[in-house]
Amino acid sequence: MTVREEDLAALAALDEVKEIEEVPERVLYNTVAANLMHACVSLNGTKFRGEGQIVCVADTGFDKGSTTNAHPAFTGRVKRLIALGRTSPARTDDPDGHGTHVAGSVLGDGMSATMGGDGTSPATGGAVTGTAPEARLVLQSLLADDGSLSGIPTNLHDLFEPPFVEDGARIHTNSWGPVTPGLPYNKAAREVDQFVWDNKDFVICFAAGNDGTDRDGDGHINLRAISGETGAKNIITVGASEGDRPQIAHTYDDLRPLSYPAPPIRGDRMADNPAGMAAFSSRGPTQEGRVKPDIVAPGTAILSTRSRLASDDGLFGVSTDPAFMFDSGTSMATPLVAGCVAVLRETLVKNGTPKPSAALIKAMLINGADELPGQYSPSETGPAPNNSCGFGIVNLERAVVLPTDAGRAGFTDAKELDQGEERSFRITIPEGAARTLKVTLVWTDPPGKALQNDLDLVVRAGSQERHGNMGTDPGFDRVNNVEQVNWQSVPAGEAEVVVTAFRITRFAQPYAVAWRILWPVRPTTVPARSSRDHSHGPGSLQLQLRTSRHQVQRRLRDAQPYALPPGQLQGVALHPVAEDHDPVRLHGQLQPLPQPELPGDLRRSGRG
Repeated sequence: MTVREEDLAALAALDEVKEIEEVPERVLYNTVAANLMHACVSLNGTKFRGEGQIVCVADTGFDKGSTTNAHPAFTGRVKRLIALGRTSPARTDDPDGHGTHVAGSVLGDGMSATMGGDGTSPATGGAVTGTAPEARLVLQSLLADDGSLSGIPTNLHDLFEPPFVEDGARIHTNSWGPVTPGLPYNKAAREVDQFVWDNKDFVICFAAGNDGTDRDGDGHINLRAISGETGAKNIITVGASEGDRPQIAHTYDDLRPLSYPAPPIRGDRMADNPAGMAAFSSRGPTQEGRVKPDIVAPGTAILSTRSRLASDDGLFGVSTDPAFMFDSGTSMATPLVAGCVAVLRETLVKNGTPKPSAALIKAMLINGADELPGQYSPSETGPAPNNSCGFGIVNLERAVVLPTDAGRAGFTDAKELDQGEERSFRITIPEGAARTLKVTLVWTDPPGKALQNDLDLVVRAGSQERHGNMGTDPGFDRVNNVEQVNWQSVPAGEAEVVVTAFRITRFAQPYAVAWRILWPVRPTTVPARSSRDHSHGPGSLQLQLRTSRHQVQRRLRDAQPYALPPGQLQGVALHPVAEDHDPVRLHGQLQPLPQPELPGDLRRSGRG
């Protein structure tokens, strides 16, 4: 998109424009997904990229099954490969390709001569990276000789304990789950919850599954497909939103025509609207009524590493570089989140929290999430939390709390509460324009299909109060071990955050709280040649335009036209890159032009 700086106010005034944001120039290609998750975090010029973090991936296998002769995107960072499925002789290679793709989305750090640019313009070459490209990999190969996943241990404790104890992994990601959707809390779910209860700094991610279908043909995805261990209380369950590859022409009914018989899903491209949910992503709630998934990340047309032993059918997009391939599924969304967890954990460890709990990581990740607006009318999502996208799409920049965030964001990894006890702290809400206060409480609950320990989150400001997950309702959530207050226009002054132990049935209960004050948009005028250095030359800015159909990043300069997608934009908002910066509003006129036509399981949770 190209427009003169003085024309930007007219762009912001268009009813169809949702958001305009100043961004730095970028050249990386596989940050199409990472950009949607705001997964680039830095402090005083130092980037956080997962350094010092060990992530365990349990999947089909890894590339050629060697820690030394590894795919170039992993050179020097494969710590250990473990054969659980093919043990006589031990083999960890990946003829399937699923595991290598997943590993790349977590921590791949590759280069491609052809797969560059922004995903819509001709390829220029560049980097193809996961969300934590400096983390190290442990991979457990679950693939058996018959192609099944019989390498998954009978007791999941035996899956989690070796990498936790022997390798020092504190993040474990799983892009697989039950074949049957909608199973209740079961033995596997109990084992997962038990392991996190016993090892409270171990973060486990599970893909929500790909059982989202429109069974009754009403144009809406049916609920209650989250199943078994993917609905466990103490994990991070990840659903899939759409990627941002509008040039890929595949529609949902191309993939599974009987699953999506009616519009608006039938005929809808799978990767053309990052504001929307992927149709195949399994919806909640669990059979016990818990909100799931917890969060979502892009999961359609995700570019990542390709095993050198695997074929590529090009079903989800054509890669011109044989070292990389496209794939789709909640399998692809989950490792992107696992990489974000690694970066989030790195920021905590390096800034004074050496042993962050899984509850704290989950609370911070959920508290930073952005509400996913949806792409259809009526929306397929709704206000958070909901059973399509949970608490929203990951925004890592807002999840992380750095020393520079003092007074604007914070967290506590708190000790146990016993029956009837409560603990509180205060937050100062500044005077002036209305603020939003967002607070998230998470606790690692003892295993069991219902809540064993029930904590309450209460936020008081002025003469009012809000309760976790209840909006303005005076009741309390008695089902979920994640509670959030998202208080828009919170009264200025002192806000009190209170955590109360309503019911403790088994053991005293530790917990974690994350909070952030969100600043409103405050439009300002910036001259074309101001003292504020935008690093793009006189009269130009690097901006990001977000609409309901597209997210486009371009240098805005020289008054060249950009074609706005007619009839496909929503709302208008202008906000800064960082919450302590003023946004940019500029003057002039902009004439929208017509939009040209764009060219065109394990039960693994990948492959749509």
